[in-house]
Amino acid sequence: MKERIIGYDILRIVGVFAIFCYHFINIGMPYGAIGVYNTNVGVPFAIFVRPACIFLLMISGFALMYNNEQQLSAKNFYVRRFKSLMIPFYVAYVLMMGIGVVLLRWRPWRSTPKLSFVYTIFGIDGLMANYQSNFYLVGEWFMSCIVICYLLFPLLALCYKTKWSRYVTLIVLGAVYLALMLIGNPFKVNSIENPLFVLFYFYLGMLLKDLIAEKAIPHWLSAGAWMCGVTVYLIILFSKLGVVLPRANYSQNALEGLYFIQVLSLFIALRSVGRTISDSVKKIILYLSKISWQVILIHHVMAVIYFALCGGLGNVMIDFVIVLFLTLILAEICGRISNFIKKKAF
Repeated sequence: MKERIIGYDILRIVGVFAIFCYHFINIGMPYGAIGVYNTNVGVPFAIFVRPACIFLLMISGFALMYNNEQQLSAKNFYVRRFKSLMIPFYVAYVLMMGIGVVLLRWRPWRSTPKLSFVYTIFGIDGLMANYQSNFYLVGEWFMSCIVICYLLFPLLALCYKTKWSRYVTLIVLGAVYLALMLIGNPFKVNSIENPLFVLFYFYLGMLLKDLIAEKAIPHWLSAGAWMCGVTVYLIILFSKLGVVLPRANYSQNALEGLYFIQVLSLFIALRSVGRTISDSVKKIILYLSKISWQVILIHHVMAVIYFALCGGLGNVMIDFVIVLFLTLILAEICGRISNFIKKKAF
């Protein structure tokens, strides 16, 4: 059995927590539940949201290669991905829609084109919401992108078999990545949320499996990567807050480049982390990592429902704890129902 890379589980948890904080603040602000001070407090989390998304895309490609899923037939691969990705998505969708219908009297079917529900069935409603009103509810743009990345994985794995095709594919995806970033984006969807753009990160994660997964990372390289990742984070943080460094507003392209450097550095730095962590702490880390996908699916809608119902309690920390607690409970319920369906149906 292959070694579990605990460092990546830790980064996944931190990333999902940052995404949760970011959405909690942005959803609570229109209700007056979160003041300017609390918004500034949220900056350290907000600037880690995009790196977290990049990491989640890279670790998705990395994990598939690390677990040798490229050796599966296309049919078996798609069945496994359907079970791990789509079933929790469907359960989370029904769960949150049901809560919204009962508590907030949502009736999306009255004003939304019925045929657009097909986008939800395929898990791409977040992407298609840029083009047409549909039944989008959970998963956001990330769900659409990861679905498309998984659909293309067997083809990417085929391109990965020989060195020349492996790096030709990287060059092609890199060219598309740079074109969307630097030349122009002809699509309605934001370039950094475009499947054609983020496919580069997914494929790079596949490549990193051979580069760092099976090799020991020298201490000097790990330490240097830590310093690089933390330095980039602090530069962005201080310049956003106007502390130590002059306040600056970076362009989206500049930030994307900095975030990429940060994530790549942390990917290297965290490779060997976890070998000295106690078993009891590892259990907590592995549990939180296990439900992280359900948290991603549920947290945004949970915050919307909470603030729509009560408008906040006037204490941001109490609101935060309540929404986080409810999200974790629903994530656990979603996970249990998903596992039950998988056992009965497959």
